[in-house]
Amino acid sequence: MTNDALPEITASPAPAREWARDLPPPVVMMGVPFDQVTTPQALGLIEEMIASRRPHMLATANVDFLAQVQEDPALREILVNADLVVCDGTPLVWMSRWLGDPLPERVAGSDLVPLLLDLASLRGYGVYFLGGKEEVVELALRNIRERWPRLKIAGMWSPPFAPLEKMDHAEIRRRLQEAAPDILLVSFGCPKQEKWIAMNLREAKVPVSVGVGATIDFIAGTVKRSPVWMRKAGLEWTYRIMQEPKRLAGRYARDIRIVGPGLLRQLWQMRGRGFFQRRSLPVAPPALPTVPPPVAPPLPGAAAVVPPAATPPRPAPDTSAAPVVLELPERLDALSARDASLWNAAESAAPAWIIADASKTTFIDSTGTGKLVRFARGCRERGGQMILAAPGPVLLQTLALMRLREFFLEAPTVPAAQAMLPAVKTELLSAALRWEGPVSAVMLAPLESAAFGVLEDLAPDASFTIDLAAVSFLDSAAVGLMLRLQRRARQRRVNLVFANASASVRGVLSLLRMEDFLLADPSAAAAPQP
Repeated sequence: MTNDALPEITASPAPAREWARDLPPPVVMMGVPFDQVTTPQALGLIEEMIASRRPHMLATANVDFLAQVQEDPALREILVNADLVVCDGTPLVWMSRWLGDPLPERVAGSDLVPLLLDLASLRGYGVYFLGGKEEVVELALRNIRERWPRLKIAGMWSPPFAPLEKMDHAEIRRRLQEAAPDILLVSFGCPKQEKWIAMNLREAKVPVSVGVGATIDFIAGTVKRSPVWMRKAGLEWTYRIMQEPKRLAGRYARDIRIVGPGLLRQLWQMRGRGFFQRRSLPVAPPALPTVPPPVAPPLPGAAAVVPPAATPPRPAPDTSAAPVVLELPERLDALSARDASLWNAAESAAPAWIIADASKTTFIDSTGTGKLVRFARGCRERGGQMILAAPGPVLLQTLALMRLREFFLEAPTVPAAQAMLPAVKTELLSAALRWEGPVSAVMLAPLESAAFGVLEDLAPDASFTIDLAAVSFLDSAAVGLMLRLQRRARQRRVNLVFANASASVRGVLSLLRMEDFLLADPSAAAAPQP
């Protein structure tokens, strides 16, 4: 592949999820933040996503996801940054009650997809089916055309089976860009489908992408769903094992072995120490607003879909505003996480940097953790970060248990946190930059600004090193930034080196066929582009 043939990859900060503030804080279980939504609310949010025309990723996370993220930091990063994560597991709904903030219901992917097709048929949305065995997809499409004759099928393709790193990502993106669907249903299996979506989300330019796993098999009729009573009793997994024992028995045994003890440790960490100080939530958490359904009648047998209420646009955040100092409560639990008076200042200002004074916090539960994760994501969307000032051992132990400590900066005091702000900027303006942690679209803006600032100040024939040793994850937007930096460096005759790339970073670059170009010896590079 010549340099001229390299694909153009845009890299811009992820757009803020304007509707996220209308949701209750997510409930975090073993590092996965589950959004507190019902099925109708999820469908309403999907409509908002489609109307925005910006790319969004949905995940239907179950017990297997929780097991996998314990050993897969890239998948955990993807789920933390996903636009919507719904709970596809009755046992997890039960556990959320013990953790102090019950999820409203199970939102199963196998239930959500038919409702999405109802919605798409009603609204005229285009749907693209990607992945799955070709013969299974053809059966599914036959059944879909019978049940949803007005559905706009934008396309379907079953790429040749290959490991993620050997797939032809460019060809898949080309097909999607030509088809321009509103909804993309990906059937590669977990975690392959989630990683594919995260890597290609922004280049594919589909408003809503969701991994659907075996749902296409259910629609095709090649795999039967369990009876309703088994689903309600949380026994659907036993029915699946009876259907496919060789494939699923070992996986479910591993899931139970990992998730059972993991949730018990979380229960002890978050509830055991403060059980006798337990505070009750309101009987009914506030729901998202809804409006009456449209006049157009649904198809026979289709479920009624309630669209979201129109929400007034919020002013764009001022990313140049001074950081907000947010005093965390003594008990950061489900009740305080919902107390708007504690968070209004930070949420209204929407700053890029938030200093969270945790000096008084002695207890945190799964919803309190979700509140911090949501604030941290918002800061990264705006080009900054959240700094935990004076965090106590309970808070740090909880974040470490959830494997989420890396998503925050830490400082011993509030003044020390305030002093970190110019220190970060000074470090990023040095001639040798060091990127750390997960580098993805939601926190790319400061890295992009700093790197190009250094690059433009360097004299011809100067050397510029970006150290990747501490980078745990890259997405395609980050690779796009690397590509643009390398091209600009060659134009300015600067020797740019991306050094010390880990195996995981090399794996992502290999997936996008960029390893040889971005990690090549600068002395062997082609002549600079005019």
